[in-house]
Amino acid sequence: MFRLNVAHPSIEVGEVADTWAEHGIATISDWGLTKKHNVELFTEADVPITEDVVGGEFQVEFGAGVIDWDALRDTLAEESYADKENPKRHAGQAKGSIRRFVDEYDVGTMILGNFPEGQVPGIVTSECYYRPENPVTDYDQNHVLVREVEWAREENGGPLTISDEALPDALQPRRQSTTRVKEPQQLIAIARLMEVLMKE
Repeated sequence: MFRLNVAHPSIEVGEVADTWAEHGIATISDWGLTKKHNVELFTEADVPITEDVVGGEFQVEFGAGVIDWDALRDTLAEESYADKENPKRHAGQAKGSIRRFVDEYDVGTMILGNFPEGQVPGIVTSECYYRPENPVTDYDQNHVLVREVEWAREENGGPLTISDEALPDALQPRRQSTTRVKEPQQLIAIARLMEVLMKE
């Protein structure tokens, strides 16, 4: 189970959340690598991300994982965080979010989308795709990593939103783009979430 923020607060978060709900997707940024910095992270678009479509400098030599995550961190430090005091630390956090979204989410993974009105539960229903043009890039050109998600819905079809106050601390949103729910009370927290959903 993962938490997932819709977008950086500087972006039209409401527009992105509405787009996620309308199109049944979730997206995450590549921190400007492909469009702003012209880095060839992937060689092909609109196919599931596998080692076959990863750009040359990010290919894994011995087949351990999809992307050379250390190379990605170093590139993020050079391209996206060069002006920061500690570029590698910032780049490491960004790399961690991309890695979770690409490598650790699976079909069937439960996520909590941090929508403006509260948390919306969803189930991941697809592999991860590199889609440089998708409905969210109208609002944030860097949101090029996409997964299909079945969001929980109200009877009227809108997203089923749970206020932050109704959730235990283990499920509260965090600042990082996406984080795993890993506290020891995880199962209790999920049970409480299911109780809230059953009452809706």
